[in-house]
Amino acid sequence: MKSYSSGLIATLAVCQSALSSPTYQTTHEHPSNGICTDYKISNTLNFEELQWAVPPFKNNYDVVDLYSRMANRNPSEFITFTSSPKNVTKTYEIAATFCRPKKGTSGNDTTVLVATHGAGFDKRYWASTYKPEKYSFVYHALEAGYPIFYYDRAGVGASTRTPNYSALPQPQIQLLARMISSIREGKYTDSVKASKVVVVGHSLGSFISTGILSNYPDLVEGAVLTGIAFPNMTDITNILGKSGLTTFGGRLISSLPDSTLPSNADTFDSSYLFFGDRYSYAQAFLHHPQTEEEMAVADYSFRITQPYAVSEFASLGMGGVASPDFKGKVLMTAGQYDLLCGGDCYTTYKYGMQTTGVFTNPDVTVKEFVQAGAGHGTLYQEDNGMYEAVFDFLKTV
Repeated sequence: MKSYSSGLIATLAVCQSALSSPTYQTTHEHPSNGICTDYKISNTLNFEELQWAVPPFKNNYDVVDLYSRMANRNPSEFITFTSSPKNVTKTYEIAATFCRPKKGTSGNDTTVLVATHGAGFDKRYWASTYKPEKYSFVYHALEAGYPIFYYDRAGVGASTRTPNYSALPQPQIQLLARMISSIREGKYTDSVKASKVVVVGHSLGSFISTGILSNYPDLVEGAVLTGIAFPNMTDITNILGKSGLTTFGGRLISSLPDSTLPSNADTFDSSYLFFGDRYSYAQAFLHHPQTEEEMAVADYSFRITQPYAVSEFASLGMGGVASPDFKGKVLMTAGQYDLLCGGDCYTTYKYGMQTTGVFTNPDVTVKEFVQAGAGHGTLYQEDNGMYEAVFDFLKTV
């Protein structure tokens, strides 16, 4: 039960904190319960690159117009790529971290989790330094005995930037596949020899992880997909979910005061947007922070956000979703109030296309868990059984 009266002084203090300018964090701290190594991983890829068809943004009116067309029920209103991809060769450097449990070996210590964050964050999404025992997935994985590899996706954090509307799913999926293959060969995992690999994703990171199951079905044994849903064709989510993307409140970085931006904001071009303010972030990621603790974690999580590429929204799912050849195990989780389910993930999961349109192999196992009371950013609200569901699932992989 939430408490709504913590005293006038405490309430005023929280309100003052919420109104003050955020102090952004750009450094990454290793979890206290892990033995961790940082890596810079370089890969050169050749692929067919989608070509952006919309004129570059000149101002925020252009931004909000694109969001409005994105939410339009008529697909012809939202054509953002040309019909002619271009063959390109590009080199990416990815900043990654691998941690193994400090407490030693366990029955889980050769099952490596590979975590991919979504839009609006870098790898710190997985590794909260604010009360990690509550909000850090990495901390919980290590406590459960699992080694974990997590990284900054291409475009954000300390990884190679992807300018000019070139942040797209194809290279992200290829890069992840390359890194997983290397992990299976014994690279980037310290002394751990992986016997199994499970991809873990959030939001866009879940679509990228699903791209692995679709394009490389034998590469991993399982997947934990968070902040994602596959509505059926009659689900109103197919319209409302697109509107949910507009809640990110994206604005051109150049239009926002320096005091409201991450310190690395000047490394992004105009194809990247940032939350208009912390309340746009809360609307997109959290379900109505009200208590002192909820507002504190909302403030912390906003301070580790990153700009995000509009081309990633426009190409969501284009890297492959249907995974008929994947025979492993899948756990799908989402917050009860996630706007990508139209605000009701219980209904979307109940009637969703998980086993009828996506994971259709007769040997695949799909489980679902809805995190009660949470929004899209499932790690930064009360877990309400989410961690238990994840680690019970991992025991079956």
